[in-house]
Amino acid sequence: MGKSLLLLVLLGLLSVVHFRIQPRIDKLLSQVTSDTIPPEIIKRLAPLRLRRKRLAATCLFVLLTMLILAIQVFATFSPVLTGVLIVLGAVLSWRVYKVGVPYGWI
Repeated sequence: MGKSLLLLVLLGLLSVVHFRIQPRIDKLLSQVTSDTIPPEIIKRLAPLRLRRKRLAATCLFVLLTMLILAIQVFATFSPVLTGVLIVLGAVLSWRVYKVGVPYGWI
């Protein structure tokens, strides 16, 4: 039951990003005609990019939690170990959220 609920949460979050946030970002970027982005577009683009980044970090955490629970189909972990692994997944997701990508999309 928990894994199915997590899957629905993940699908919902990804749907919000794909159908609501990303089209708005694309629409704003389509207005750019030069190599530099005008400040008024950056001002409207920044909150959308931040929301997308937060949702991506949340999706990563939900996915890691699903993987931890899915592995337990073969061998059950103790509840303490499961909790520790989920906390480690949260720490990893938080670190990915806080640390920028140093080289862009390379």
